[in-house]
Amino acid sequence: MSKAVKQVVPNLMRPHEVEDAKGEVRNIRDALEAPAYIRGKVTDLPNMAKRRSRLEAQIDAYAPKPFKEEELDKAIALSNELESKIREGMPTSAEMRRNPPGAVSKHIGWQKTKSKMVQAWKTVQLRLRESGAVADHLVYGHDIANVERIRPTGHDTRELNMDYAQITGKDIKYGKEVGKTTVFNEEQLAMLQQLDPDMRGQLFSLNQAQRARVKDFVQAVIDGDIDADGNELASRPKTAADSVSLGFTNVSAASLDDLTMAQLRSRAKQKGINTFKMGKEAIKSAIMEQQVISNGA
Repeated sequence: MSKAVKQVVPNLMRPHEVEDAKGEVRNIRDALEAPAYIRGKVTDLPNMAKRRSRLEAQIDAYAPKPFKEEELDKAIALSNELESKIREGMPTSAEMRRNPPGAVSKHIGWQKTKSKMVQAWKTVQLRLRESGAVADHLVYGHDIANVERIRPTGHDTRELNMDYAQITGKDIKYGKEVGKTTVFNEEQLAMLQQLDPDMRGQLFSLNQAQRARVKDFVQAVIDGDIDADGNELASRPKTAADSVSLGFTNVSAASLDDLTMAQLRSRAKQKGINTFKMGKEAIKSAIMEQQVISNGA
């Protein structure tokens, strides 16, 4: 790798630059080789010929050339080695985007020590493209020599403190507990999304004790033991709707309107109805349908 970095590495033309140059050469050639009655209308033929010569020389010198077959494995290994070295001390995407204190100095320092490596890496990428040794999206896109595609994304142990960043953002602190993980099933996650969408989105940042408390609360709501505010349903004053036992007594659709979502789920559970992903109206309809079926039996 040292030879590739120390030697003068040419700044090769990008794929679209090569295509543009070749297209211009073709246009000039067509004009110069056109019939006399067409060439006679062109007033700058000598300069056009000189322009074509310069473009052809530029393409010959700076258009990326494919590696020979026996060179390809070494070129890929060099690419991987350069990428690893370039990423050492490279500002993360979060640091570049949010500009915390020290980000500018870190970037300047990285540029001074890694600029030759970056140029060598770009040259290798362009030649690997010509060798057909890169992914399809890099063959047809404009990012083949874009060093941003190997920039660390963040959450690195060497990333700068974001507390006083110029651009604000949401910093999530991860818990350090190691042990049994509290897992939510689909029904619990759906209920939590309904009860508190913000909490649903922050589950991954909670420690295990916090996740366990949230899970216990959600399950209690599903079971009908408490309402969405945490009140125990058994301790609340009984309403006409509360006194209805759906397992033994027929109810009207109007009486179901007085029930909370948690109460409806509890009553439906008594009837053996799965309320997962069901809204209030759907649960009421399922209860009434089940009642009709039971009466018919």
